[in-house]
Parts: sequence; C-alpha cells; structure tokens
Amino acid sequence: LGGLELTIHPRLSSNSHQSSCFSLYQISSGKHQVRVFHQNVFPNFTVVNIEKPPCFLHKFSSDGCYFIAFFSDETSLEIFEYQGCQAAEDLLQGYEEILSNGNDQWSTSRCFFVLLHVTSVAASGEHLNQECNLFTDDCHCVIVGSAAYLPDEPHPPFYEVYRNSESDYSLHITDLHTVCLCDACTFKYDKVVLSHNQGLYLYKTILAILSVQQQTIHVFQDDLLTVSAGFPEVQQDSQTGIANPFRDPFINFLGHLLLVYLWHRAEQDGSAKLRQLCMWKMQLLDENHVFIKYTSEDVASFFVVCNMVTTEVIAVFENTSDELLEFLENFCDLFCSTSLHSEVVSLNNFARQIQHWFKDVIVNAKYGGHREAVCRLLGRLPISAQSYSGSPYLDLSLFSYSDNWVSVMERPKTCGNCTIRFYAGKSGLLKCEIQAGLLGCTITHTVRHLPFAISVQRTNMEDVVNFHMQHCCI
Repeated sequence: LGGLELTIHPRLSSNSHQSSCFSLYQISSGKHQVRVFHQNVFPNFTVVNIEKPPCFLHKFSSDGCYFIAFFSDETSLEIFEYQGCQAAEDLLQGYEEILSNGNDQWSTSRCFFVLLHVTSVAASGEHLNQECNLFTDDCHCVIVGSAAYLPDEPHPPFYEVYRNSESDYSLHITDLHTVCLCDACTFKYDKVVLSHNQGLYLYKTILAILSVQQQTIHVFQDDLLTVSAGFPEVQQDSQTGIANPFRDPFINFLGHLLLVYLWHRAEQDGSAKLRQLCMWKMQLLDENHVFIKYTSEDVASFFVVCNMVTTEVIAVFENTSDELLEFLENFCDLFCSTSLHSEVVSLNNFARQIQHWFKDVIVNAKYGGHREAVCRLLGRLPISAQSYSGSPYLDLSLFSYSDNWVSVMERPKTCGNCTIRFYAGKSGLLKCEIQAGLLGCTITHTVRHLPFAISVQRTNMEDVVNFHMQHCCI
C-alpha cells in the first residue's frame, strides 16, 4: 500500500467468561447484575416436536416457577411447575445440538414440567380468553377472564342490552400454590375487552376493569368482592344500584370532570362533540391515578389523567400532544409499570434509539410528518398490563436480535424460515441461535425466563412445540 502502515486494533469487549462473571456476581448486588449473568448461560440445545397434553401452552409466571396452559375445551386452566433447565440432563446425555422427540421414550416435557392440577374455571357456556391473564406481584395468583356470547333466543330485554355485541364476562382468581379457584365476579350483558388485557389493569393489589358499554371503571382491591372506596363513580353505582348507567340521561361522573376541564378550551365548539367521546382503554399509573383514553367515531381521541381519590382531572392531552410524547419517552417506566434496568425506552438507550429511528422513518415517509409520527407513537397508549416481557434474553442492553422474529412485547410474531440469532449487546458476538418450529413452516415465538425457551408453531392442525435449553454436551 505504498509504504502506508495499517494498524488493526482488536475490538474491545468486556470479559464475558463465566468464571469472571460469576466472581463479579458474588461481589456485586442488584437485579441487573443477575440479568448480566445470562449473557453466559443461554440455550444451546433444541428438542424438536415435544409431546404435549391437549392444551394451549401460554405463559410462565413472572418468577419463572409456574407455567399455565389452557385446556383444549377452553374451560379449564392447567397449572404446571417448572423443574429447571437441568431437569432433562439424564435423558439428553450423548446428544450435542438437536434431538427429534418422535419416540415415546423421550418424555422431555414431563421432565421440565410437573402438572399440579387442572382447574375448571369457566362456567357452562363460557370460554376462557387465552390472551387474558394477569399474575399478581408475588406470583401467588393468576387472574383469567372468560366470556359467553348472548344467545339470539331468548333475547335480553331492551333495557338490559342496547347493542348486539355484548356478552357475559367473568373474571376468575386462581391460587397457583393451592391450585384452587379463589374468587370470581361476573358482568352481565356488558362489553369488556379481554384480549391482551386491554380492558383490565392490575397494579399491586388494585384491579381496575373498564366497561365500554356502561362507560364505568370498576375498581377492586385485595379481592373481587371488595370495591375500592377511592372511586366515587363506582361507589355511587354500587350504592344506588344503577345496573345500566347507559340509561342515565345525565353525563356520567368522569365525563362531567372532563367537560369541566375542557370548558375553556372547547367553549367555541360546544359540548356536543365532547359528549360523543367514550372511554375505550385505561391503565393505572399508581394506586391513586388512572390514565384513560377517550375516543369517538371520527377517531379523535383525548388522554385523561384522573386522581381517583380527590376526583380531580390532573391533565388532558390530545392525540397529537408533543408534551405527552415527551413524557412517554422520558418516563416510559411509569406507563409500563416496570422496574429499574428494564427494556423500556426511558431506561434503556438501545430501546430509545429504536424508537427514535421508528419516529424518523414516519417523519420522512411519504404522507408522513411530525404530526403523524406523534399520533402513531401515542396510539399504543394506554399500555396494557404486563405487556412487556421480563426475560433477560429480550433485554436490548444485554442482547441484540431482529425484532421481526421476536419482540419484547407479549405478542406472537410470525417468523420466516430463518434462525433467530441473539448477539451480545456490547461486543456484538453471536451468543446463541434458535431454530423454532419445523423447516419450511412459519412459527410464533416466545422467549421466557432462565436458559430455557419454548417456541410454538401455530398451524391449522396440531401445534408443534420445541424446547430450547442449556445443555452440557458430553
């Protein structure tokens, strides 16, 4: 090169050897250091086509000790106890990378999961919603929801239902330790969005349920029989016995608070437009504050922050508010109810960069712009309860991966015929690969806690389940 000397410097990376990380783990403290240790303990072995009972595999508890599945008839809940990633080491001796589970002698699923009980939850005519489940903070109980569609004959009386899309909804609390049904409550001729927990939110011991039809937020505390005294609207409905608030000719409590707050801003437009707004989604910010999304038929929406104790509207934002977007970017952990060192944009620089990149794409796109970007980013508010996975393998500060195949959100993803690769966040070195499903098939993939993952290929026939685990090949 004409006498030009080129010096190649080695890439600097932190010491990621297991022994050094374990030594650092011993002298350090905090949850984040425990998550960092997962950079050296990850799945390196796959068992294909696991035999499973006739059920729909769904979700681990947040502590990783229990696994819930829905029975095929969608009326019962199966509770399994996870035995750890080392449970099948004796069966897997002599195998190095992949194992086909075609023979009956390989009961791998029974090694990892012990069935505790099959709890009958839904009543006759009701079906459990597989996408509705909430674990308590102590992982002692799980809340699931069921619905029963109203029959055409006999049709309910006119004053009990005014639309044809209502159902009977029930919420059930199941104890994971005693595997028994603890409590339940029912909403007759109502409209509660159960999918992805959109119509209910659990914050510590407070459970809020949004009735879209009744335009009422029911607040329960400690159990499903005690109504929290902190919400006057719920207190009023329970004391006066108003079973159908939609028959009330007056503006409801929250609607009145919203009109009072917006009076000076909407004096010229009048109240007719605002009266058409209805509560569509909500979430609890803490024990006292609720975040509500009001929307109308023309998709114009408002976001309202209300104090349930003082009955005061703290703030109202439009769906194009730059101020609310700034709050979302800087205090996303408040909306997601996540802990420190989580994957939300306000606590994770990698997640923040991805959101800024997504925002720039919308701004620079055809028919895009800043206003459109703000609407798109605020469109996911309020965020449903327990939507973010707590798995360290999905922590963008620890691993990088393609969000086309797997996401930190608790949503199934359609995956192509490719391998899901996880790279170290700092060094960029390949840490592990996961081949989910069978070759030539699309799959939905979910990564969970510990060096263990389950991939489920959803088909029209029978689901194909693969286990990905840490295995010491000898």
